[in-house]
Amino acid sequence: MSFEARVLQILIASPGDVQTERQILTEVMHEWNAINSRDRRLVLLPLRWEMDTAPEMNASPQVSINRQIVDQCDMAIGVFWTRLGTPTASAVSGTAEEIGRVGDAGKPVMLYFSRAKADLDSLDLAEYSRLKEFKDRTYPEGLNESYESIAEFRTKISRQLAIKIMEVIARGVDDAHAVAEEKPQPLIISLGIGDPPAPTPSPVLLTLEHVICLDEDSIPEYVEEGERGGRSMSTSSADISVNRVGAAEILGIGGVGRSNPNYIREVVEYFKWKKSRQVFRLAVTNISEEGVRDVYIEMRPVSEYESIHVGPREYRPAPEKRSSGIFVGDNIFTMTSARDVQGFIRSEKGDDGGSASRLELEIPAVQPQRTVYSSNELEIKSSLDTEMVLVAKIYSNSGMPAETQLKLTVQVVQRKITYREILREFEDE
Repeated sequence: MSFEARVLQILIASPGDVQTERQILTEVMHEWNAINSRDRRLVLLPLRWEMDTAPEMNASPQVSINRQIVDQCDMAIGVFWTRLGTPTASAVSGTAEEIGRVGDAGKPVMLYFSRAKADLDSLDLAEYSRLKEFKDRTYPEGLNESYESIAEFRTKISRQLAIKIMEVIARGVDDAHAVAEEKPQPLIISLGIGDPPAPTPSPVLLTLEHVICLDEDSIPEYVEEGERGGRSMSTSSADISVNRVGAAEILGIGGVGRSNPNYIREVVEYFKWKKSRQVFRLAVTNISEEGVRDVYIEMRPVSEYESIHVGPREYRPAPEKRSSGIFVGDNIFTMTSARDVQGFIRSEKGDDGGSASRLELEIPAVQPQRTVYSSNELEIKSSLDTEMVLVAKIYSNSGMPAETQLKLTVQVVQRKITYREILREFEDE
C-alpha cells in the first residue's frame, strides 16, 4: 500500500578507493527505509554520481555533478581511506568540493576516515599527505569519525545516521532546506524506581548498602530435616528413571532433588550483591497537551570516579534450597503495564569493556501528560559515596534537539549483620 513521505536526499561522496563503503552506505539506507519509512513518513534516497547523474554538453564533469546532485542533496556523507581524489578547478579534489559545497550551505556533513591497513607498495604518499591536510579541516555541522574495519564502519554508520535522521525529524520540516521555529522539548527524563516504577526527578539521592557478614566463616552447610542421616536423592542417581519420575520431579520441583549444601552461603552472597545496587527504568514524561512521536534519547553517564557504574541490569537467580542441576530463569523483561512500558534501551560499553558509556532509547510515541518507561531495566552500583550526572540528549518531532541532565548522589552505607539475620531477611522478602 502506498503512503506519503518526505524524501531525504543523502549524497555519498568519496574517492575511488572505498567502493565497499559506498555500497554499505546504500544498503544501510535501504535497511532503514524498510524498517522505518512507513511509520516515520520519511524515505532516505542515496545519491551517487555514477548512478544519479547524466552527461551534459559544455560543462565539466564536476560542474554537472554539482548541479544535478550535490546542490540538490539535503546532507552528505564523505568516506576516505588513502586518497583525496582528483583536483578540480576550484578545490583540492572533486570529493572535497562536493563536501565543501554541502557544508557551506549549512547542511549536515558526516565524514568517515578508514584506519584499515594499506599496501605500502601501492600507497601514494603525496596523495595520502593531501588527504591528511584535508582531514584537519572542519565543516559546519560536521561529524568526523574513524573506523578500523568494514564491520565497524557498518555499525557506526547505522547508529550515527539514525541519530542524524532523528535531528531532521526533530526539526519538523517539510523539506530539509527549511528550518522550523525552535521550541523547547516537552519531555522530562527521570529514573523510574520501584515495582511498579515511579518517576524520581533530578536530583536523585540513592542509598546503597555495603553488607558485611560478621560470621561468614561459620556458615554451616544446609541440610533439610528429612535428609539427615539418610541417602540424598539426586536426578543423577542410577535408580531414578524418566519412566518412573515426572518432569517436575526431575527438575527438582515439588520436593524431589537433594538439599543444596551451599544454600546459606549462596543466600549471603546474593544478599550482598542485591543490596549493592539500585535497579531502575528510564522514565519519560510528556508535560505538554499534545502527543510526542519519534522519540530518541541518547544518554551518557558522566562521573569523576571509576567506582560508579550505570548500565544494563545484571540478572542473577536467587538461591534455591534444593539442587536440581537445571536452572529455569525468570523472565528478565518484567512488565509493569503494557501501555506504560515502551522502548528498549541499547547499551554500548566503554573502551575498557567496563561501564556502559552510552545508552539509547527509542519510543514511538508518548501521549499527553503521560509517563512511559523503558521495557528493560538498568542498574546503578558503586563501592563509594559519589556523585554523577546522566547527560541525555532528546530528539522528537515536537521540538529541536535538547540536552538535559539527571544529577545523582550515591551514598554507600556499611551494614554489619550475621548470616542468620541475612537468611531471615532474605526469606521474608
